[in-house]
Amino acid sequence: MHPCGAPADCVAALDSDVRGVILGPLPRLSIDQRRSLIGGLQERGVAAWSLDGPGDVEIGALATDVPSSDQPRIRRLAIWIGHIARGGDTGALSVGLSIRPRLVVNGATAAALGIAFKPSVLRRAEVLEADSLGPLRPELELADVFRMARIGSETLAIQRAATESVQHEAKIAKSGLFPQIFADGGYTATDQPLTIGPGGLVSDGAVSARLYARQIIWDDPVIGRSKSAAEVARGSLEEQRAQELDVAAEAAIAFLNLGLQSSLDEIQRYNLRLTEQLLDTAYFRLEAGTSGRSEVLFWESRVASAASEITKTEADIEDANITLAQLLGSPQDSRWQPAVKDVDPDIFPFLGGRLDEDFDDPAGRQVLRSALVDVALERSPDLKSLDRAFKAQEIQRRVARRRFYLPTFFAEGAYRFHLNEGNQVISGLDDDGYTVFLGAAFPLFEGGRKFGEADRAASDLVEVEARRRLGAQQVEAATRRAIERAERSYERIGYRVAARDAAYENLSIVQDRYAEGVAPIEAVAIALTQWLSASEFATLTVYENLADLIALERALSWFEDEHSDADNQAFADHLRSAVAQKRSMP
Repeated sequence: MHPCGAPADCVAALDSDVRGVILGPLPRLSIDQRRSLIGGLQERGVAAWSLDGPGDVEIGALATDVPSSDQPRIRRLAIWIGHIARGGDTGALSVGLSIRPRLVVNGATAAALGIAFKPSVLRRAEVLEADSLGPLRPELELADVFRMARIGSETLAIQRAATESVQHEAKIAKSGLFPQIFADGGYTATDQPLTIGPGGLVSDGAVSARLYARQIIWDDPVIGRSKSAAEVARGSLEEQRAQELDVAAEAAIAFLNLGLQSSLDEIQRYNLRLTEQLLDTAYFRLEAGTSGRSEVLFWESRVASAASEITKTEADIEDANITLAQLLGSPQDSRWQPAVKDVDPDIFPFLGGRLDEDFDDPAGRQVLRSALVDVALERSPDLKSLDRAFKAQEIQRRVARRRFYLPTFFAEGAYRFHLNEGNQVISGLDDDGYTVFLGAAFPLFEGGRKFGEADRAASDLVEVEARRRLGAQQVEAATRRAIERAERSYERIGYRVAARDAAYENLSIVQDRYAEGVAPIEAVAIALTQWLSASEFATLTVYENLADLIALERALSWFEDEHSDADNQAFADHLRSAVAQKRSMP
């Protein structure tokens, strides 16, 4: 765009089919007029590429590849001062200043104009208003993850259906305790004067109906099945609760993985920026005559490698989003910005730091662990489900034993209606009437079935007892393992953060010395690698601790983020009471 007068005149002078302009120096326009010009171009749907630098992009231009010259001038001055301080020849200093192109993009302008950049382009660019380049990713907190997992998980949908089926089985088993009422009827045809029908003697052509009822007075197998099924139904509710905790824990780990991958992506992007700065320094050193072309090529290689790592972290973020969406039952193209809580290295984060003093007490730590194990065993829905299974099997064993001596008592009743007496009328037998029968039954010989059922019930009970003991061992092991890992990973956070901060400070010193021409390129490369490694390890340790806390909360059947502050405080008080009770024991 050539120099012109008022901004409105500049825009009006453009042809209607113009979709982009290159903005050069416009000395007659003030900053406000230049902003007005760029805004007018945007209203016309015209993209503006600036040759004047990032200042235009900041006020609405689409992009520029002309970086600011302030920092290069400062770096050049630092190189000169270092060269002079070491007694170098000032006549050998280069006075030219070439600046490596660097793309700067305004994301809001690109979105307004409907312009999309390739990810490979944006990866190396500085993006202003980056949130405007794509749909805003909603923030997702751990409490939201728990809520969405309970609502949308298909695993829980299957478990709930299975639990409901077990509840219906209990109702079916219980139905045998109540009267069984039937109605039947029929027409009789025979070549004999009389025959025996459903309700007694009938003649040819007779039509009759009957109302029949049966009620057990005592039927031990039926009663036992009803009681056993009721225990199984209660146990299925505990199984569902355990499945809900497992799904919530799995979703929480997926959420933390998304947060971890996002954090690692930020580290890699910052590493790319640092490496590009070192590449710029290498160019300045080359122009100043203090280094060779090999240094430039070295840092160009490192820049390409850093950009390559970002493509990997982007793929890892997408993978983590897909995994989390599947676990939450959300559309798998859903994308979130995880809002992960910060971890204070000075406060043990379990239950919001409410038990920090207890975990800091070396003398009472063993008692605390033992108390946490007791609470985990007390609250575990897995163990409660096995307790119900044990009760159900114990009922079956008692029933199997009583079958050797306990008969079945029952009552039957029927009322018969004669709708048509038939061809042969028999006085007294053709009247409507009822019958009542009280009976008892006892199987005398069933080919060893009673012994087999009794032995099987006893074996099944032994199996359930063993499963209960194994379950208790697994809960205790999971609790102790989670406590140990959470404590150790928490302690490592402080060390890793200190290592990261020291590595960054060292990198800053070496980077400055490299710009001055004092530090060799190898020292800078080592310092940069150390900082990158320390930063990644510090981040990994934080998320490892958060994952260990999720494992501990799962073992205790209590997820902090699912409950209010008051509930968490009450639970913390309960844990302290358990600790106090442990300490009072001899």
